[in-house]
Amino acid sequence: MPTVGPVNGHYARLKIEGVAIARSTTCKIEFKNKVRQTSHKDTTGGWDSNSYGEYSGSFSGDFLLEETAGNFEDLYDFFAAGTKVTVLFGSATTGDVTYSVEGVIESLSIDAPNNENVTCSISGVFDGAVTKGTVA
Repeated sequence: MPTVGPVNGHYARLKIEGVAIARSTTCKIEFKNKVRQTSHKDTTGGWDSNSYGEYSGSFSGDFLLEETAGNFEDLYDFFAAGTKVTVLFGSATTGDVTYSVEGVIESLSIDAPNNENVTCSISGVFDGAVTKGTVA
């Protein structure tokens, strides 16, 4: 049964190659469109006229550093090899919507402040069309 009411962000996950990013603290997927302006001298009313252009998107997340599957070391291996990855965003709740797309990891970072948790970040861009699915 799909989630009812406001979705708790605790359950949304970013998965890379089928593995949830371990110790995730935030995750985000963004869909974009390069809107093209279609205004011209014959447009009346003083309003811009626009149309859809090319679609694109990005994904990102933050997580705690830990030596475990789905953490920094695995993500770095994909990045260093220049491997395109399958990205999935969604929950594990039956009936909930998911979004899946091939992507390229654009950046990885590690932040290690004194006497604090070591945190990491990932960001990347879509490489192709998104597939909308449902958790079975």
